[in-house]
Parts: sequence; structure tokens; C-alpha cells
Amino acid sequence: MKQLLWKTMLVIALLAMLAGCGAQPTVAPTTAPAPPPTEAPKPAPTTEPVKPTEAPKPAPTAEPAKPTEAPQAGAIATPEANDYPAIYRWLTDAKKYDILPAGDPKPNKPYKLALNMILMSQDYTREVVESAEAYAKELGMSLQTFDANYDAAKSRSIAETIVADKYDGMFIYATDPALGPTISKMTKDAGIVGVGADTPMTRDDYYYGVPSTYAGYIAGKYMFEQAKAKGWDPKDTVGIFMDISAFTACTMRLEGYKKALDEVFPDFPKENIVWYDAPYTLNEAIKSVSDQVTAHPAKNYFAAVSCSDEMTAGAARAFEAADYTNENALVSGQGGGVGPREELKKPGTLYASYTGYMPTCAGKLAVNYLTRILNGEDVPRYIQQYVVLLTKDTVDKHYPGGVELCDENAVRGMPMP
Repeated sequence: MKQLLWKTMLVIALLAMLAGCGAQPTVAPTTAPAPPPTEAPKPAPTTEPVKPTEAPKPAPTAEPAKPTEAPQAGAIATPEANDYPAIYRWLTDAKKYDILPAGDPKPNKPYKLALNMILMSQDYTREVVESAEAYAKELGMSLQTFDANYDAAKSRSIAETIVADKYDGMFIYATDPALGPTISKMTKDAGIVGVGADTPMTRDDYYYGVPSTYAGYIAGKYMFEQAKAKGWDPKDTVGIFMDISAFTACTMRLEGYKKALDEVFPDFPKENIVWYDAPYTLNEAIKSVSDQVTAHPAKNYFAAVSCSDEMTAGAARAFEAADYTNENALVSGQGGGVGPREELKKPGTLYASYTGYMPTCAGKLAVNYLTRILNGEDVPRYIQQYVVLLTKDTVDKHYPGGVELCDENAVRGMPMP
């Protein structure tokens, strides 16, 4: 019995031990579990070895300036606003001229217009004025003309009077291109529309004038062909080019004459060309050309005249006074009032050719242009008046019965030749 009891107790003890091997009792830790062994810290990676400090490069100054290149073919630089010589050439070279709309203008009101004229003693300027005044009246407006008598101070005083008297618009044949910016500002400040005639006031003002190089060329070509037909030898001929270099228009007309001379007489000696600033009025022109004849004796002479009818008359009278005839002296001019037109038709005249500026058309064109500007119409900023070649054979064609042919197209302006 005791042995059986002992064996039973032994079995129970063994079973208890076997059960304890499956799940041990959990013991609450007294401290946080130790972290895993810390690896020795790796040295912080050093940045790449420091390179030797380079000397700082200088801030790039804009690339070394290259020589200014000439404008590409066809590119024509716009001139400064007050650079009159450059403006005048730019208008032609950049082909800035256009024409007015067809038909007569219709004034929005009876505008009060003024004309500040360079000189009223010439046939041409008188005809321009008479035509402008008549056309303004026909359109129901008034036009007052002022004679500057080729005096810059007087021209400025006239502009001041026009401003003070509150005219609506003015066109001005300048006596001095340097006055342009002053008169331009004067008119703008007063709210008056100003139009430069033959000389632009500034690049941005309205302007109408003559196709100068073309005008000189057509008259020169005819005169030089006449001289060639007469058998003139260039070596025995002196060419007198009468400039007024203050007016680029005048110089460009002579450049047109020179172009024609080079075509007709390509071997004309340079030393036989006398190109100088000549006086504008008759008596002074006679004396100046007489002085040139004395200083440059020759068998034959021609005079290429850049501006006024009086300059042309002065050259012709000087040659005649020195006993030259149309067999060995010729003159050619620009403008073409009634005096030169009659002179061209006279037998034995020294007048070979003229570029006619069509003064009746020019006067009407001026009024047409200024009226449309005052109306606020969209018109070109620059226009050219019509010119024609006048010779003994063509005067009556353009002036039948002494009356200028001035059709609708001529009053719109001349397209670029």
C-alpha cells in the first residue's frame, strides 16, 4: 500500500515537471533591455579634399566691343528726331513718301491757315502762294501769307505771330533748317498743326517736299546730253555746281546732277568741277558766278543750280556778261516759275533744262494736305510734290497756253520715283 502510494506521487511529480517545460512564468524586467551592442562610431565622412582656392575670375565684362558693323543691305537706320541732314536723306533712301487720298478735301470747319514763305520775290514762290490762297478760298477757308524775305529771324517772328493769332495750321518754307525744332515745339505747345515745306522741321512732323536727287538727275541728264551733242570736250569744260549746303535738299539735287554727269561724261575731270555754296538771290549770284569764271577760265561752262530761280538767272547773266553763248555755256535749274519757263523757249537761250516743281499743283497740294491733317484723317506723314522735266520742247506740253496742267493726281502728291 505504501509502495503504491509512493509510486503514484512520483508519477504526479513527473507530470508536473513535464508541464512546466511548455510555458515558463514571465518575470517583469527591472530595467529596460540592454540595447544591442553599439558599434564603434564610424568617422564622419570628410568632405572631398579641399581644392586649392582659385583666384576669383573677374566678372565678365561685356564681351570685348566688336567693331560696329555696317547695317545689312537694305537696313536703313532711323535718324535722330532733330538730325535734319540725316532725316532728309532717310526719307528718300528708306522710301518714306506716300500720296494723299483721291478727291478734294472737305474741311470740317472753315480753318484759318497760314503760310510762312521763305521769299516772295521769285516767280515760283508767288505762284505757289496764289494757288494755295485760291484753293483755300474755294474750300471755304482763309489763308494768310507772310514773307520771311530769306531772313531766319523774321521767319521765327512770323511763326510767333501765327501762334499768337491762333491759326489752326501753318506750313513753313524754312529760311534755316536749324529753326525747325524750335518752330515745331512752338506749334505743338500752341495746339497748331505745322507742316514743313521743302525742309522737314523734325523727323516726327508732317512734311512735303521735292524728290531732290531725282529732280537734279532728270534736268542734269538733259543738259549734259545737249553739251555732248555740241561736241564739248570735258578737258576744256568747267562745271559750276551751285549749292546751299545748309539745305540738304539742295545738296541732294546736285548729287543728282553729278550722277547724270558721270553717266554722260564718265571721264569728266574732277579738278574741273567747282562745287561751292552760292548766294540765293540774283545780284549776288551774278557776282559769284562771274568770280568763278575769272578763277577757272575754260572754253565751255555749265552751271548746275540747286535751289532758286534767281540763282539760275544769275549764272546765265554771268556767262553772257563774259561773252559766252549757248554754244559754249549752259545752265540748268530747279523750281520753274513763269520766268524760267519763258526763258527756256527763247532762241539762243543759255537755259538748257529745268526741273519744274509745278507751283500751282504745289500750292493746292499744301492746302489739301494741311486740311486733311486738321480733319484728323489718316494721311501719310511725308509726301512729295510732282516734278517734271522742262525743256524748250516740253514747256508747252505741261503749260498749254501758259496754264499749268494740274490734274487730280498731281494734287495727291508724287509716288516715289
